[in-house]
Order: sequence, then C-alpha cells, then structure tokens
Amino acid sequence: MAGVAAVLVVVLSSGGDGSGSPPDPRAKLPLIERRVEQIRALDFKEPVPARLVTPAQVKAEGVAELNRMVPSQLIDTNEVLQFLGLLPEGTNLRRLLASALEQQVAGLYDPRIHRLELVRRKGSQNATLDELTLAHELDHALDDQNFRLKDVNAVTDDAATAYSALVEGTATAVMQDYARQHVSGTDALGAALASAGAGSSEGLPRYVVDSLAFPYIAGLKFVTRLRELGQGWKLVNFAFSARQPTTSEQVIHPLAYLRGAGAVPVGLPPAGALGRGWQRDVAGSFGEFDTYELLRTGLSDARARRASEGWGGGRYALFRRGQYDPACKPPCRATEALAVRWRWDSQRDAREFAAALRVYAEHRRGAAVSTSPKETTLAIAPTSALARTLTR
Repeated sequence: MAGVAAVLVVVLSSGGDGSGSPPDPRAKLPLIERRVEQIRALDFKEPVPARLVTPAQVKAEGVAELNRMVPSQLIDTNEVLQFLGLLPEGTNLRRLLASALEQQVAGLYDPRIHRLELVRRKGSQNATLDELTLAHELDHALDDQNFRLKDVNAVTDDAATAYSALVEGTATAVMQDYARQHVSGTDALGAALASAGAGSSEGLPRYVVDSLAFPYIAGLKFVTRLRELGQGWKLVNFAFSARQPTTSEQVIHPLAYLRGAGAVPVGLPPAGALGRGWQRDVAGSFGEFDTYELLRTGLSDARARRASEGWGGGRYALFRRGQYDPACKPPCRATEALAVRWRWDSQRDAREFAAALRVYAEHRRGAAVSTSPKETTLAIAPTSALARTLTR
C-alpha cells in the first residue's frame, strides 16, 4: 500500500537534541551526497533540489497524490479490504492514508518532479535523524537518476508492493551503511532505522501499519540477500534495470526471484455466476503478503505464515449489482460480492492453506470456501448460498 514516493517511516519518535533549533540540515547535503555515492557505488548526474516542509504540507501533497488516482480505485479498494476484515467496517481509506502520511513521514523523494523533501516537526528535530533521512532520500534520487524510478500509486497491487520493496529496501540498506560508517555511537539507532516499520502507529489498523512497513523491512532483507549473493550491488542494479521483482513472494523469498518464479495465471469467476444484474467492478492481484495478512486476522502469526507459503498466484474480483451507492457504507453487503482465488505450488500447500482459510471463513458472514487439487477460492456474498455459487 505504500507508493514509491519514498515515504520514510521511522520507528523512533525522537525529541530535540537539547541544543535549541538545529541548523538547516541541507547545509550538509553535498557531503551526504558524496557519501551516498560511495556507499551505493553510483554517481549523481545532477544536483538534487531539496526543501523543508511541514507535516501539514506532506498531508496536502499526499491527498493530492490520492486524488490523482481514479476515484473508483480507492472506493473499490476500501470495499475489498473491509469485506476481507483487513480494515474495520466504516473505515474511510482516503482519510486514513492522509493521516498516516501526516503522522509518520520523515522525508520523501518524488520521482515525478525529482525533488527531495525533509519534514520539520516543531520541537522534535534531531540532527542525526535528519542526516540519516537525507541519506535515505538521496539514495532514491540517485537510483532515479541512474535507473528512472517508476511512479507507483496503486493501493492494492502485488507488483507495486514488490517494486516498492526494492526501492525502499535499497534506500534503507544505504541508510544503514551510512549510519555504521559516518554516525558515531549510533549502531543501535542505525539498526532501528534500517527496520523502519512504523512511527506513531496509534489508531492505525494493523494491515495499514504492516503495509507501510513491508517495503522497508522485507525490502531490506531482500536487498541484503541480493548484495550477499552478488558480492555488492550488482544484483540490486540488475533488479532495477533488467528484471524488477513482480510479486511479494519474490521479496519474501529472494531465491524465488532469482529463479524467475513469477505469478501463475489465475482465472476469476464470471459475474454471470451471480445472476442477472451483477457485473464485475474491479479485479487485481492478491499476493503472498496479503494472503498472510488475511490469515492473521483469525490465526497465529506462525500458522498464517506457514499456510501462505507455497503461493503460486492470486487474484481478487469485486462484483456489484447495480450502480455504486455512496449511501451504503462499506462494505455494502446487500449489493456487492467478493471472490479471491489462489493457485498453489503443490497439493500439500493447497490443503494446508484451505484448512487455514476455512478457520478464517468461519468468522466472516456470507463466506464460502471451495478447493481443488491446486486451487482455492474464497467468496463473500450477500448470502452464503450465493457465495457457494460464486466459488463454483
């Protein structure tokens, strides 16, 4: 769910350093640029413009970014996540994401306008955090100048999640190396920042927190593994320039990326299965990360992780009867239905997942599950009978 506008979410909520207002961190920009070049083994092609912004400005820019999306995309995403129980019913996803940006962003790099921004929070500046944030965002600029970063703003798309993990994982690895090499006495701080999960996550649903954290935490592990196997940045550069990761499975399991194991095509039920007046409103990918998050709503983390492994492909579709009714609060259970279908690497994987999914489905009104040797379908509809029809 995090786009590649390089949102840096820090785990520390640091107070000031006790020395009053710190100096403008941009004064060190040329020095930090040279250090990032040395760590990343790439050269800047041109200077990177930078400006200081307030949390309110970041929120306004985030809202503008959300407004660039097709309006129905955010509405449908909101419906899908609430149908699945990944967001509480009645959630306003646009407002939630805008609030998360305001609360958690420390810095960002916009690949559309090639500009870096550093967030200034009144009374909470810290020179060390500023320097490390600049190192992180400058790496985004460096990668953009060398590989041309994509502007990804899809909210629920497994390929976008995987690409964001490559981008954020690389910048987090650079920031971690920067902390080790150039910031004395901050080994623990560097490690914490490298695990950048969520700042103040109070009030945010777990799925949102995990989605914001995934590109940083899983992305760092992915990039670290590529660096180990490639003895440097060679494989990381290959991932940027020649073969980008396309699934969250490849990020979670780097060997799957190296084998070129992409998503297996998955067919979706036709709208006609629901009867007259129904139409498919939206469809998209459903990766291993989202599968794990789905199972976590009713199972232990360990069982959810085991059951989501062996993922071969996943797709979802939201069906609607008639026109979208803004008066029907999401999820609109009377006129909407959802189907998610998975393919698995083996029959054993399919059986293990189906058993876990049935536990999940027991707690979802109007849900049904069907299985075949390597395929599993979940449907949620206005009635259980209609859901069973959709699974078939």
